[in-house]
Amino acid sequence: MSKIRHISGKTLGKAFAALRKGDGDKLRKILKDRHPADIADFYEDLSPKYRMKALAIIPQAIDAEVLKYLENPYKSEVVEHLGAERFRDSIRRLQDEDVVKLVESLYPNEREQMMKIVDSTRGAAADILARYEEHSVGRGMSLDFVAIPHSWNVKNAIQYIKSQKKTLENCSEAFVVDDSFKPIGIISLATLISANLNALVADIADDVITVNANANQEEAYALFGKYRFAHMPATDDSGKMIGVLGAEDILKIAEEEISEDYLKLGGAFDEEDDGSFYKSCFARFKWLAISLANSIFSPIVISLFQKSIQKTIYLAALMPIVGSLGGNIGAQAASVMVRDFSSKRLRERHLYRKALREAAMGSANGIIFGAVLGAFSFLCYGDFRVSIVLATAMFFCASWAAFIGALLPIAFDKLGYDAALSSIPLVTTITDVSGYALFLGLAAIFV
Repeated sequence: MSKIRHISGKTLGKAFAALRKGDGDKLRKILKDRHPADIADFYEDLSPKYRMKALAIIPQAIDAEVLKYLENPYKSEVVEHLGAERFRDSIRRLQDEDVVKLVESLYPNEREQMMKIVDSTRGAAADILARYEEHSVGRGMSLDFVAIPHSWNVKNAIQYIKSQKKTLENCSEAFVVDDSFKPIGIISLATLISANLNALVADIADDVITVNANANQEEAYALFGKYRFAHMPATDDSGKMIGVLGAEDILKIAEEEISEDYLKLGGAFDEEDDGSFYKSCFARFKWLAISLANSIFSPIVISLFQKSIQKTIYLAALMPIVGSLGGNIGAQAASVMVRDFSSKRLRERHLYRKALREAAMGSANGIIFGAVLGAFSFLCYGDFRVSIVLATAMFFCASWAAFIGALLPIAFDKLGYDAALSSIPLVTTITDVSGYALFLGLAAIFV
């Protein structure tokens, strides 16, 4: 077994130099035994001209392991230029779930080529995983696991595990199943080795939590976060064990969910990288339209208080502060709620308590910033009434913004809409418009 070495910045420089000179032997030597992720980074950093040159002089350095780490369009570009047939041998080394993700991430033409290779080399395993929906547990589970009948003793179990050489490579725990192949326990290999050889595995196994293979991956993510398991059995609708999810799989799910929710908070989509220009534009358009509505409604509200602004001109300088700060407070509250939704931290009975807590924090911030802004306004303009109005408006706007920011994600979730995608644009619109109306309305009455 060769040692995998990390590729440093200095080594990358040498690799670039070798590529520019067309020195394939030196480049192959530099990239030998490097981690596939590092080779993928090296390839993605190249200009189109040098990527084609790399494919020409070191095609063997980019195998299926490297392909797994490449993003599109680089991944499909490699398959297009090298052909899917080149990956026939190396694709055998990938896990089934990685093969499915690799094939599905390719562009249609390259996907069709790669599917022919997969069908002829991987058999039914990859096809089984591909039957599940994209974000389901079944799509990300592994079919390599060790299941032990509950009636066996430790000696029988150890002998059986030793015979499972391929499965043993990535195995640290075994699952105890009943006569219907339903998981009833989990046992670590360390516990198994140290146990009495005549003890029944069912007696020394720990309790196990299962997840349905058809369930959404977010559900599995929540279960792992709650129970802290290293592995969790995936079952079919009858409860029979058909696969296993590991901590590495959950980490991938977590990364995908965090990335997806982060993009949605800004009204963008992860699929945009692989989609057409027009599709990506349309995906963003509807949420930008909400921002446009904010830009339209705000001047309308302001126009209703023209006389007050003309009478006290510096109201025009102060009102954006109220709307802007209120929008930021609301966006913060919405982001916290979306995070808690994503991580399943919130229980149903705690939703509105959390919303009230966010409103309370908004009120506290409103008092602090209201006092600061009131003092600032008095120092700048010497108008005590305007300072009091500004401080009061800031307090109420901050409280309202935090409450709305916390409440909207709950409302969207109840209505079946995506809380991450829908909340921030509306929160910003509502808090901006209401902030202007509140500040200028108070000023019209008291100034």
